[in-house]
Amino acid sequence: MKPAPPHPRDGFTLLEVVVALAVFVVIAGGLFATVRTTVKAAATLRDAQKEANGFYGFFAVCRRSFSSLPAAATVLSPVTATGTSVPYEVDIQGAPTAFAFGDKAFFYGEIAVTAHPEDDGSLTLGIEYRTLDPSSGLPLPNPLWLPLLTDLKQISWSFYDASADTWYDTWAETTKPSLLQVTLLRNGENQAWTATFGLPSLAAQPQFSSSGGGVASASGSSSGGSRSGSGSGSSSGSGSSGSRNRSGSR
Repeated sequence: MKPAPPHPRDGFTLLEVVVALAVFVVIAGGLFATVRTTVKAAATLRDAQKEANGFYGFFAVCRRSFSSLPAAATVLSPVTATGTSVPYEVDIQGAPTAFAFGDKAFFYGEIAVTAHPEDDGSLTLGIEYRTLDPSSGLPLPNPLWLPLLTDLKQISWSFYDASADTWYDTWAETTKPSLLQVTLLRNGENQAWTATFGLPSLAAQPQFSSSGGGVASASGSSSGGSRSGSGSGSSSGSGSSGSRNRSGSR
């Protein structure tokens, strides 16, 4: 009598199951690492794009406002009562439509692109709409504040005089500079954001002769004022400028 043939195996051995699980874990771990890296990269890219949009938006607002300033508008960098310049601020007068937002389509006062220090030492850059005291010409307290960029480490403005071919870190002339440049550095970053804006100048007006009735030579008026140094200064968490003295007529 012949013995019965062996029955075929119905399952897997323990070793085969362990090997299969190990292979699955390796593949799943690789897929998880890939997905996590992709999600993290997408989040970083999204944050960087959001940050860039904030800077680009601020630069666009500045470019639109500075390029459309009236010919008689003044652009000044303020100084404190002790004569110290305020590198993170630019003051504008005689430009009621500059930096128009919401119900502030027209503002007949002083408009300042300035910074406010925060409790953590960072700076918030924004627009102050300051009503001026008719008697003293100085801003009244509690101006309207519109924040635009937060978590900044340094803010500086530079002013270019085309006639002297020189950049200055302060500007006290009654005539506007040819170019205005702002440099911004955010906390935790090493690369600064820089933008340059062109300003319209006051064209010389022709003078008419009282005797001949013809047009005499057009002469532009040059205004005095002091300039200090070249290059751009930087701010690091300093407070508001307080009372200010400005050279040059408004």
